[in-house]
Amino acid sequence: MINNIHAPFYLGTISNKWKYFGSFLIKLSNKTNCDNPPNLNFIFILIDSTLIPFKVSKIELHKQVFLKVKLEEVNSEKDVEDILNKEVFVQKQIVGVPTKSKETDKLIDYKLYNKSEFLGSVIEVIERKQQPLFLVETESKTILIPIHQDLITNIDHSLKIIKMELPEGLV
Repeated sequence: MINNIHAPFYLGTISNKWKYFGSFLIKLSNKTNCDNPPNLNFIFILIDSTLIPFKVSKIELHKQVFLKVKLEEVNSEKDVEDILNKEVFVQKQIVGVPTKSKETDKLIDYKLYNKSEFLGSVIEVIERKQQPLFLVETESKTILIPIHQDLITNIDHSLKIIKMELPEGLV
């Protein structure tokens, strides 16, 4: 298990089984620039709020919006069913990350507080249709925090501070 990888990058979501023997498709995120599939040794799958590393056996681009993937640890259709719809991350330096100009990117390097407790600094904003996330580096690990208007109580741009009121047990 791994809770702290250096600057993970959201690659996409495991969307479908591919034929037999544990191969599957990753639907690439719209911010992933993947003209050539990256030479990946490992991918990280988000399982129960933890990034779990998996060794890549084979990876290739499929129809410009998918990656066909075979992992060493995934060898059957049942294994693939266990990870369907899970989010996939890679180390940021491996993938060519296009620059974004979204409003939320201005929040990188802001200090994030839960009520009055300092959690850490925002190191990336992960844009997802279902739920955008702050990637926050704390003293001991990297955590994902959902970005939602009901959770954000204040953003002070002059002090670069985000104050949130997070549900009990999220952090």
